[in-house]
Formats: sequence, C-alpha cells, structure tokens
Amino acid sequence: MASNTHSYHGMLTSLYHTIDPEHVDHLEKAIWTSKVGKYDDALAIFVNFLGSVLDVPVVLIELSYLHYHNFRYKDLCNLLEPRIERLKQDDPTRLDDPEWRLLALIYSVGANRGRGWMEPGLHELQRTQQWLAKLPVSQYTELHVQIAWRYVIAYLMTRLFSELEGNLDDYHNVPLPTELSPTTAPWQGLGDLRRELVKQCRWKEASAIFKPELNRTPLKERRIVAEAFLQDLQGCQDPNKNLMLASVLLQMAKAMVEVHDLASAKDDTILCIESLDQWCVDIDLEKNATVPFRFEIEQLQLSFIAGHEERLRRAVNLADRMSKFGHSNESSCLDLAAQTANKTAELTGNLEYRKQSLQLRERLERYNEDVTGDLCDLSAHAYEAFTIAQQTHVDARKAVEWIDGFMAKYPTFRAPRIMESLYTRKAVLLHTLKDMEGAEAAAVEALKWDASKGSWKGVNLMNRSNVVAPGDGALGQAPYDSEDDNDDDEGFLEGWANTYADETPTMVISKMIEFALQDVAAGRLQVAEVCMIFDIHGDVEAHTLDKTLMRLKDEDQKELFERLWVPGKAGEADKKGGEETKSAGATTEGAATEEVNPEEVKPEEAKTGDAKTEEVETEEAKTEEVKPVVSNIEEANPENLKTPEEKGTQPLHPTDPRSPSARYNSILAWLQKPIRGSRDRRQMCLLRFLDLHKEMAAELVLRDVAIHSCENLLRLQDSLPRMLKEFTTAWSYPWHSAIAWNIWAKFISGGQWTLFDNFGLLLDIDKRCDQAIEGYRKTNQITGLANIQRLQAQVGLLCLRRLVIYKRLVAQKERTPFEDRVVEISQAQFGGIENVDIHIPLVKEQGLKLLTEIDEIFSSTEREACWEDGLEGIQKRTELSRMQRNDTTTRYAIRHWVDGVEEFSEEARTAIWNLTQKYKARLLSLAIGLYRSNPPSLIQRIQSSDGAHMYQEMVDLQTKIDEALLKDRFYLRLRMDEHRKKMKDHPLLRQLIELREGTPLSLDSLENLTSQLEDDVVLVDWFYLDPFFDRGKLLLLTVRKGQTPTVDELAVDVHAIEQWKKEHLTASEWPKGMDPKIGSKLARKTFNEICGAVIQPLAKRTNPDDILVLCPTDFLNGMPLHALDIDGEALLWRNPCVYVHSHSLLRPCASAAQYASDTATPLNRKFLSGIDKDAVLLAAGRDSIVDLSTQLQGTTLIDESATKANFLDNAKESRLLHIQTHCSWDSSNPLDHHIEFAAQGVADAKSVVKSMLSHSGESPDHKLTAREVFALRLQQGAHLNVIACSGAMTDLKAGDEVMGLVPALLYSGASSVVSTLWPTHDAVGASFSRAFFENFVEQCGEGARWVNVARAVQEGVMELDPDQNAGLLTWASVVLNGYWMFAV
Repeated sequence: MASNTHSYHGMLTSLYHTIDPEHVDHLEKAIWTSKVGKYDDALAIFVNFLGSVLDVPVVLIELSYLHYHNFRYKDLCNLLEPRIERLKQDDPTRLDDPEWRLLALIYSVGANRGRGWMEPGLHELQRTQQWLAKLPVSQYTELHVQIAWRYVIAYLMTRLFSELEGNLDDYHNVPLPTELSPTTAPWQGLGDLRRELVKQCRWKEASAIFKPELNRTPLKERRIVAEAFLQDLQGCQDPNKNLMLASVLLQMAKAMVEVHDLASAKDDTILCIESLDQWCVDIDLEKNATVPFRFEIEQLQLSFIAGHEERLRRAVNLADRMSKFGHSNESSCLDLAAQTANKTAELTGNLEYRKQSLQLRERLERYNEDVTGDLCDLSAHAYEAFTIAQQTHVDARKAVEWIDGFMAKYPTFRAPRIMESLYTRKAVLLHTLKDMEGAEAAAVEALKWDASKGSWKGVNLMNRSNVVAPGDGALGQAPYDSEDDNDDDEGFLEGWANTYADETPTMVISKMIEFALQDVAAGRLQVAEVCMIFDIHGDVEAHTLDKTLMRLKDEDQKELFERLWVPGKAGEADKKGGEETKSAGATTEGAATEEVNPEEVKPEEAKTGDAKTEEVETEEAKTEEVKPVVSNIEEANPENLKTPEEKGTQPLHPTDPRSPSARYNSILAWLQKPIRGSRDRRQMCLLRFLDLHKEMAAELVLRDVAIHSCENLLRLQDSLPRMLKEFTTAWSYPWHSAIAWNIWAKFISGGQWTLFDNFGLLLDIDKRCDQAIEGYRKTNQITGLANIQRLQAQVGLLCLRRLVIYKRLVAQKERTPFEDRVVEISQAQFGGIENVDIHIPLVKEQGLKLLTEIDEIFSSTEREACWEDGLEGIQKRTELSRMQRNDTTTRYAIRHWVDGVEEFSEEARTAIWNLTQKYKARLLSLAIGLYRSNPPSLIQRIQSSDGAHMYQEMVDLQTKIDEALLKDRFYLRLRMDEHRKKMKDHPLLRQLIELREGTPLSLDSLENLTSQLEDDVVLVDWFYLDPFFDRGKLLLLTVRKGQTPTVDELAVDVHAIEQWKKEHLTASEWPKGMDPKIGSKLARKTFNEICGAVIQPLAKRTNPDDILVLCPTDFLNGMPLHALDIDGEALLWRNPCVYVHSHSLLRPCASAAQYASDTATPLNRKFLSGIDKDAVLLAAGRDSIVDLSTQLQGTTLIDESATKANFLDNAKESRLLHIQTHCSWDSSNPLDHHIEFAAQGVADAKSVVKSMLSHSGESPDHKLTAREVFALRLQQGAHLNVIACSGAMTDLKAGDEVMGLVPALLYSGASSVVSTLWPTHDAVGASFSRAFFENFVEQCGEGARWVNVARAVQEGVMELDPDQNAGLLTWASVVLNGYWMFAV
C-alpha cells in the first residue's frame, strides 16, 4: 500500500488495506483508466488482474462504479445480483456492514433502470434513512459520504417511477442538516456535508457530493452555491484541482442555460475549458487531449446554437464521436439529436428530418438495450417514436406491437410509472385505430399501475418551465421565469401527460377542486365563490367545504361538467333565436378536430329545417367575486371570426349570476390569476377546461359556444409562459380546425348555403382551414390534416357550384329579381364573368390536389390498421374506415370532375374511372391481398427481371421481421414500408405490391388482366353521387383494354328504382305458399320500364358477345341488371355477364386462378346436397347432385355424408365444389348468412332446437355461416356453385363494402362463385346445374387449360327461359361473381 494516500484516484482508500499493494496498484490503474474514458480497458484490468479479489468489497465497489458511471445497468445487475443473493443466504448480517450497504444502494439503482424493479430501492432507502438519520455530517467517513451520495441518486430514481412510503421530509433529511444551516429546505444536509468535507480538505468527496447538491438547489440560487464552492476550491492542493474546477464550472454553465442567461453560460464554459486544459497539463496529457469531460462540454455548447439544422448536424457528429470513443453520454446525445431532428421537421416542413429522427431513435433503442441495458430509458425514448406514430396513424399498429413485445420480452419489468405510461399509450394508439375494446382493456391496466406510480413532488428543485425546449435552440432573449422555481408541487404535466380521453372531465374537475381548496385555505377565494363556481346550494362552512366538494366526484363527471359549465345543458340560452338544428354528426380528432359528416345532413333537409341562431344575452355577469375580462362573445360572422390579437379570454354573457355562463366566466378569471407555485398548473387546467368545454358544446350542437371557447383557447395560448406555450403549440391547429367545422355546421344546418350574400362565411372557413393545415403539416399530424383538407375541399365544391350558377345565370336571357341579385353578388365576389372560366379550373385543381393527398393518408392508415387476416382484420379495418369516411373523399373528387361539365374530356373520363375503382370494396381487396400467396409465374418473371434484387431484399427483410421478437419489429417494418414504396417504381414489382395492398385497378392493370384472353372484355361500373346541393347523379362507366373509359350520366328516377326493388326483391315479405310479384310477367315489364335506363348506354358502348363485368353500386346492389332488356332481349342473352363487388377484386381473383394453373392443383370435384331425403318436393336437387357427381366422376356428399364437418374437410382439398341446399339470409346480420346441412346425431326436433341454441358464438353443426367461411382456407382458384336461396345476397356499406357468403368465399380462396339473388325453386336449380355442367364439360375438351365460367352460366340461365317470356323469378336470380376463367 502506497504511503501517500492523497495520490490515489479512488475515494475509498480507507479500504485499501483489505487487498495487497499489487492489487491496489491495479485497482488504481483501473480507476484512472475509467476516468480518462477507457471503459473497456478499465474492465479488462478488473477481469485480468483483479479477478482473484473481485469479491473483496473495495474491488467490487469500484467495479460497480465503473458500470454505474458508464450507465451499464445490465452489467451492474449481473455483477451484484448473485453476490447479494448469496450473502442473504450465507451471512445476512454482513448486509449491515457499510460496504454492503453501499453495494446494495448501487444495486438498487441498477435494478431500477435495468430490471424495472422498485423493491430494492424502496427497501434500501428506508434502511439508509434509519441508519443515517441522526448521524452528524462531521462524523461522516469515506463510506458514509459514498452512501449519502448514492442514497440521493437512489431516491431520485425510485421517486421517478414509484411511490414512496412514509413522510417525504424524512427522506430529505439525509444527510442530517446541521443546526447552523441557513435554511431548512429539503436536502439542506447535502450542502452541510459538502462544507464539512471542504473544512476537512476532503476535496474529491466534496466535489462528488456537489453535483447532487446543486441539482436540488433552486435555479436562481445555483450560481451563488457554485461560486461559493469555486472559492473554496481555490485552497485545494489536490492534483485534480483543475478538473474539480472544470466540473463545477460546467454545472454552473448548465444552470445558466436553464435560466436563459446564455452570455454567462458561455463565459463559464470558456473558464471550464481553460481549467480542463490546465488539468491535462497538470497530469502530463496533451493540452487538448480527448477526455470524457470534453464531450460533456461540447454537448452543453449545443444549447448555444440557434439554428436547428446546424444544431442537428453538430449533435449527430458529437454522438458519432461519442460512440467511437465509448462515452457514457452517447444515449443523451442521441436523444437530443432525435428531438432536434423532429423539431427541425416541424419548423421546416421537411419530412426527411422526421425520417432522420426515427433513424436516430432506432440507434438509441439499440444502445439502450444492447449497451446500457437501461430498460427505463428504452421505454421512455420509444415513447417519442410512438408520438410520431400516433400522429401519422399509419405506424400506430407497429407501436402497439412494440409495447406488447416489450412486456413479453421483459415480463418481470414493473416500474409503475413506465407501465402506466405504456398501457396508456397503447390505449391511445388502439383508440386511434378504432379498436375500442382493446383500448378500454389497456386503459383499465393503466389505471391499475397509476395507483402506485407515485408523484414527482419534491424530486427536483428545478423548474421545468425554464428548461430549454427540446430542439428549440438558443433562447438568450427569453427572460428567465422564476415564478414556479420551487419545490412545492409537481410540474404542469402532472396528471395530464397520459390522461385517456374519457378521463379528461374527471381530471379537470379534480384539479379545480384541488385549487379551490388551496385558495380558500390561503384566503384567495371565499367559500361563497367556490359554491357559485360548483353550483353548491345551502349553508357551507370552510371546514365542511372539502367533504362537500369531494361528493361531486361521486357523480358522472362528464354530466357534471355539462350541467355546471356548458350553456344550454341546464336550459340556458346563450345563443340567438331558438334551438340550433343538429347537423353533420360531429366527431373529434386529436385534441379537438371536429369533423362534420355531410352525408348525415342532406341539403334538402337543411332547407326545410327550422334552423335559427339563438340570441346571445348581453346582460353583464352580476358576480362580485369575478369581473369579466372583456366584453361579450360576438356572433360567428366573416367580420368577427378572426384570430384574436388581444390577450386574455372573453366571457360568455349569462342570463343570471348563477347560470352556467356566469360560472364559466368565473373560472376564466380565477384560473388565469398568477398564483405563485401553481400558475402553470392552473393555466394547463384552464386549457384543458376550455378544450373540453368546446368539445361538449359541439356535442350539444352549441356551435357559437364551441367557437367561443376555441377563440378563448387561442387568446389564452398567446399569453402563456414560454415553456407551457412551447408545449401546447401544436394544440392551436385543432382549435382552428374546430372553429372551421363549427362554422361549417352552422352554415349547413342553418340553410345559409342557399344564400349568395354569406360568402364571407366560406372564406372564413377556408382561412381557418389554411391555418390548421399549415400546423398539421408541420407537426405531421396527418389524420387531422386529412380531415380539415376534406372540409376545405367541400368549401371548394360550394365555390365551384356558385361559379357554375353564376355562369349559367349570366347566359340566361331572362332572370327573376332574385337571380339578378345573385348575379350582382357574384360579380362582387368573383369579378366579371370573364373571370369564371379562370376560377373554375383553379378551384378544381386545388380541390383535387387536396383530395388526392387525403386518399393517400387514409388508404395507408386502413392498410396498417390491423395485421390480422380473416374476419377480425376486416372488421377492424372496416371500423377505422367507417370513422375516417374515406368514401366521401372519393365522392368529392368525382364531383370536382363532374360538376359544371357539359361533356367529359378524355382526362375527366379516365380520372372518374380511376376514382370509381378506388371507391369500391377496397377493404375486401386489401384483406385478400394481405394473406394470399403470389402466383409462381409472376414470381418467376420478377426473378428473371432487373427487379430481382429488390424482390430478394423484400423477402430477406420479411424473414427478419418474422424471426424478430415483437419489440424488435418496429423499425424493421418502417424499413419494409420504405422498401415497398421503392418497389412500386418497377412494373413487375408494382404488380406484386398491388396484389398485396389491394390497390385499386388501373388501366395498366386491366391490360395485364385481359391481354391473354380470347374474348373482348368490358368492365361496367355504376357510380351514384349522393345529393350535394343537387338531386344527385347516377353515372355509368365502361372501359375495355387499350381504350379510354366512357362516362354516361343516366336520367333515372332513383326513388322509383328503390321502390321497385323494395316491393319485388324483399324476400322476407314474399307471400307464403304462392309466387311473389317478381314471378309475374308484369314485374318484368315494369322492371324494364323503371330501370331500363340503367343499362341503355351499353347498347352503344359494348358489342354483342363481349364479356361484361358488372359492378353495381348503392341501391343497384342485389338487382338482376343482366335481366334488363337491350334491343328487345335480356342483356344476358346478348352478353355473358359477370358480377363483381369491385373491379379491383378481379386482380386477386385472377391471381388465384393463375396460381391454380401454375401449380396444376387437381380439381377434386365435390358435389353436395344438403336436402333431407324425406323432402319429396325437393327431390330434383338431390337427384341432380347424384347424377352430376357420377357424370363428372366426383365425390358425392349426400345424406349421412353431407355433414358440415365432412364438407369442411372436403372443401379444403377441392377446386370444384357444387352445392345445392338451403340458405338463409338476414340483412340485419350478414355474417350469419349461411348454408345448411343435415343435422347429424340429433334425435328429434327439440334436440335440433337445443343444438341451434348451443355453441355460444359458434354456428350449430348444420349451419355454415359467412363468419365461419372467413376462417376457411379453400384451394386458391377454386370455383363454387352455391345453388341455394339468396346465396348471392350481400349487405352493402359505405364505399360499396360488402358482406355475405360470396365475399367470404372469395376471401377464402375462391376465384369465382355462382349463386342466386333470391329464393329459388329446387327444380330450377337442378335445371340450371345440368345445363351449366353440359357447357362446362364441352369446354373441357382435349388440351383445354381454361373454362369460361361466364359462358357456362349464360348457357345455364338461357336454358331456364328459352323463349324469353318467363317472369324474373324463374331465371334471373342466378349470377356469377368473381373471375370468369377457371383453370382445369
């Protein structure tokens, strides 16, 4: 052991006698090597030279310090965990030795960060507190100092994530403050200990304890404390004096950054560098030697850089050099760089910076998990990436997978604050994806963890309001705000950071009660004032106020909020006139984006509705305790609805002093008062109060009130303290959006759209949209962006309509006085008529640009909403689609092409056709593409092309995703998304991606589909534009390969068609025991008279014998359009007809057929009859099954063999299935659409009923429902004949999304399905089947590879009505769905 202990680098020299001098030398070398930043070299010394004494406490402590100071928490736990556990078993009394107390404290920090375990910290804090509670700082040994130091760190780490037991002041009084302490502030003992160490010339220990002391000193006092210690250090004789000076100067410079005194911070940094350079000279290093401390100085200097792009460049460069050097601050530097990149993206609008931010986050995640093992930082840093995912919605599912994966990978992790945060984030993400059940379950778990997460009160004497905002650059001009620089309470985010949407009313009311009780106790509020705010009646004393207010928490908090503070809920009229007419189903997006659904408010209804705007009461609020800030809310009109420039909020004017408006006004004035110690928390509460107020007002159709609260929010934000304002910047965009939606709702519901002198309202909506769009785009909140863009597109449509009306009126020779007035107003708005032809294309161009971006956003979110296949995936994507209403996006886009057009240009016809393909059954196409195997022939072509390497990259990346743990897939999936985008630039790879994503059919795709076919094929679409300030439009579109689509506007009576359909095709209302109306010749005649115009353009657009692929829409769904006459004969006689729910479905159906051809999958023909053998009247169908099976050498499933289970087994191996049985259709529940089999093993009728009622959630053993079919996996390219009543019926939702047996069969692998639109006689089905298979067999001649199923169906149907004079019932129900070519 060396004689001069002052030359040692370690701080536990009193323990060096426990090892021999040689090991002391090695230990000192390891400590020095660590100090100069060589972690790996220091670790090697411990392994190679100190292994034999590793369990000696002094060596074990220094190795623990090596891991601890480099944040290697995983290694720290692996080192100490087994040794502490062994000691507990072998000699537990030794754990009370100071050395092991210190080791246990160090381990508790490692367990906290690296395991997520709070118990070691909670246990050691109490042990240490009791041990040091009465020990004067004058008696502290080296070990006591080290233990006190680690105790403070353990306290901080534990308090960050968990709740502590007992009185917090007891924790803060370690070390024990001296009687001479100038104050009794928490942690005062740290300063007393440091001063005592200085007195004893124990400089290294004093320097070590200084950092935690300074971090617990109020910001405004930190410079004083630091300068005092700097003065003390002048008398230091330690060789490391200049390093200690540099360390103190660096801490002081950081404090100056926090108080925005950058000039002082820069001066301190210069002195810090000088001291560091001198230290290098003192210890014989080069003056500018690279040591760990120099990196910390550089990281601080990043705060001096005002330019975000330069700051980002420097931060990334520093992180790279830290990584190469092995610096422990690499994690924090990467985090800073990622935050700066995200902020730069927000400020510049350049999304490449957001990509860079995610790349840095990925790198940080690897570092946290693989290098440091810091699981708490791992989850906290991932939270930032999830925030981006939530904003875009596209990556929300990936983020949910990460959270699930983290919990699966680390099942014992249980840090309450982190767990609460993860579950809350999961709930928010699932809510974003409209998975309400999953969101609710996650929210429940979050609440469980919330109870034990503890509070940050007293953790740190640092004002969060004064921290330089992430990525915000230098703020030398922003004055330091010391208002909240105290340790009395939590920051303004406490309670709000992870508040789930439904919890907001509870949190708002809870906070207000807390503040009210504080103010009454402090004499700032009278009990009467509190009673007025909370509408409490009767005599209430100060001592009973607490219990009285707490009883309010027993009520439904949302209903309580509405009753207390929302005008109109309690019967108060704060608007003008009568009750507003509810319009347009408002929904919320983000903080407050309310989207009005125009489909729920027809213009005709708005015209006739008695919609008025209620009068705003002008009486002043007669409350003595609260004075209104400014005057009354103004009616929403073009002149008054402007962004407020003045500070402060505006009150609502009540009808009486105890009205909701009066209470609202009182809250505005009360919570805006700057109360020291809680100002920011109160203003955050007021922000949440106003945001919730406007949401509830909108729900209650109080449009003016909602607008008023939004205006108040914008005014309030202008006056917020800097940090709070910075934090809520992105909130203002939804407020502008909400104002726009509420004005639009008033505009629509009030009938004001009929007037031409209110154009200013549209201009104001447009202005608000611009403000919201700019903000949403900067912050990448793409769903909010899409919603408000769609509103702006609607405004554009109205402008377009007004321009067209203006043009038409000017062209009229005679006009009414009203029309003259319209022309006059239009001239004032648009200028002379010569400007109209300039304005119209500009409005269309802008609207279509908006709608194209909207469709891209919503389509991508639909794809990523759910990765499950089968029905669950379809239902989740359908729910998201229902909420997003992207079908309206397509309709508005088509209207931009259609409205005001006399003749469609080639460009317009192509655009309308493309948009129609986007509209229809997109989710079914997507669902099929996500799980289907690709045709081998396509893969072979790709592998022989120049895109082979990109395809292989995709395969390799997918393999990595499949093999990775759930948590590790997030960034892999992001890379896959980017790679697939690049693949779309290659023609063959694009085909592959289009199959997977269910991309709408394009003209190029049509060419690929039909290029090898012998027949001419014409795709026929109908598209119905709902009334939008007109009577609606029905379009017929046709296209064949190599030609431009055609578009015809049909002159039809939509109401008459719907009435005919209702009277003739509603099978549930058909009379029993006799033929329904549809069986008569009269019905066929009226069908042609009423509906004939629906197909008339086909006479000129198509040729006889063309294959027609019919895709009906809306009210035409389920109608036998093939039975309408052209030139005196039914369309089906003229052309083979195929039905398809979407022409985009042709791609996966054709792909399945091609797959069957490529793989030469055998047919394995199966014929099944579900008709009971005792059903004499249905013998024709049974006999047909037996005969056909014999003729085609198939397998017969009849009677005992025709069970559901047997069918399912046979269906999986067959590509040609023919079924004739019963079927049941219920439009109210299309998933219960089912075919029936003979019930097996059921002795009597009662047993049948019992069997039907059993199987909770599962169909009885004699029914096969559409729900179950979605779970089947048929042979790809299978064809099914389902000769069963109403087997082809489907339920139609928005966007022509369909549900029923046929969609389920196509999803499950079938390429084509033949079935019926209504109940059909058994003999008719048998006759059709015979004729169908005669043609089928005829086509299967020698060498035939394909059968044209459409021609077989045509022959089969024509056999049912050879003279074309039968009623529709007999022959028109049979239809073919899917792809008409079948591989044999």
